[in-house]
Amino acid sequence: MPTAATCWPSPLQELLLQATLLEGDAARQAWEQWRAGVDLDRIDPHSHSILAPLSARLGAIGVDEPIAALLKGVRRQAWTANQRLLKSAATALRVLDAAGIPLLLLKGTALVVGYYGDPGLRPLAAVNVMIPVERVRDAIALAEKQAWTPVRHDARRTPTDSFLRVRSAIELRRRDGMRLMLHWHVMPEAARDGLDEAFLRSARTAELSGLAVRILAPTDQLLHVMVDGVRLGAESMLCWPIDALAVMRSPETRIDWVRLITMAQRLRVVLSVSAALIYLRDRLAAPIPAEVVAQLSTLPATRADRLDYRFRTTAHDYGAVNMTRRLWLWHRRLSDSPDTISLLGSFPRFLQHYYELDSLRRLPTHLAARVLRRLPGGQSS
Repeated sequence: MPTAATCWPSPLQELLLQATLLEGDAARQAWEQWRAGVDLDRIDPHSHSILAPLSARLGAIGVDEPIAALLKGVRRQAWTANQRLLKSAATALRVLDAAGIPLLLLKGTALVVGYYGDPGLRPLAAVNVMIPVERVRDAIALAEKQAWTPVRHDARRTPTDSFLRVRSAIELRRRDGMRLMLHWHVMPEAARDGLDEAFLRSARTAELSGLAVRILAPTDQLLHVMVDGVRLGAESMLCWPIDALAVMRSPETRIDWVRLITMAQRLRVVLSVSAALIYLRDRLAAPIPAEVVAQLSTLPATRADRLDYRFRTTAHDYGAVNMTRRLWLWHRRLSDSPDTISLLGSFPRFLQHYYELDSLRRLPTHLAARVLRRLPGGQSS
């Protein structure tokens, strides 16, 4: 099974998921195996992130141990932290709403608002919201007046045109550590070909602290959970299976599997979605129709698709070769056409935008300087 070098849960983490998501004796056995194999003083951060939903399940699976009271405390802490974050972010979002900026909640924020009900069941690292790309600079200016500061890799605070073209989100942070992520695409994979519009047309209304907002439709939310979670380094590494089941088990949810498959193809993430569904079905007893998995397995995958999946899910070094591959795949993701000839012709322009250079003529010098810095004795890049 998966190792720490992949995006998949370890065997011990998987037991924690099974204790949280399975029913009856199967959940109880997973809990007992996890308790026997874990040092409670050294629980990894990803496992700690799902102790709150586990706490809500212990009574149902017959666990009555001192640790149950401890986990209730973790759940209360998550509830308190989430309430502070949501209240703080809602104040900023009301300002954006008053300025006529449409708001679509994403990731854990949308899940707490639309599916969990209890804010203590799904710890949040940040509030995530999508706004139109043409309003990003306006939104940042308004948020700065509310003490939210953009987090950038350089001294520039306002996103350049190149940044907006190549990236899909920017982080804002307050002095108290609270984080607000402004997105201008539903997900990085949707940054082309009208894919954002396809998601927005199906979005539904929800409420955040009295503010009317929108969240993705259940089928699209499930897709987003899987694409965002099945990714090396994802903050939702262990949350995503619980999120997926929360969406699927919601009384109002009816998954449109045809749409999910179609959107996975358009996003070029068939391999990730197929792997996620198989994991949910085989490891966590999720009700995934066999014909859906079978259909996904028959869809063609190009060499680039397979390489992209490997980079998404397994660890690689950041040497020159793999960095070039990563940038190529990033460029491919943003392109309307996956044709190699077309991609080769537009790759230099992509690199210009990626490095935020004001002229394409500066690219050779910039790349040469980066290579020199990586040589022995060169400065760190």
